Amino acid sequence: MSNTTATATASKRIKYNFTLNFPSKPFTVKSLTSTGNHPKYITAYTRIQKALAAGTITVVGAKTPVKARRGAREVLYTRADAKTAVPLTSAVEAVTSDLC
Repeated sequence: MSNTTATATASKRIKYNFTLNFPSKPFTVKSLTSTGNHPKYITAYTRIQKALAAGTITVVGAKTPVKARRGAREVLYTRADAKTAVPLTSAVEAVTSDLC
């Protein structure tokens, strides 16, 4: 056994009862769990389900996997108070219909 003392290192563990701030841009559960000091997938999923029930966030759509044509779609969420932008495709269609 060694008599040396262990140096204190910063814990990467998230504190209990932490607040999960939802971004104003559309996000997925996977994107929430992959940033910084992140929660586990099940924790983020549960917080999102509770926020959906409370009306804090809304479902925007679904995102298909980029790398392969396999896998489940990821559901996109956004905050209820966030302003939604007009999709680029509908804006381009509106301009081209005005020109014709």
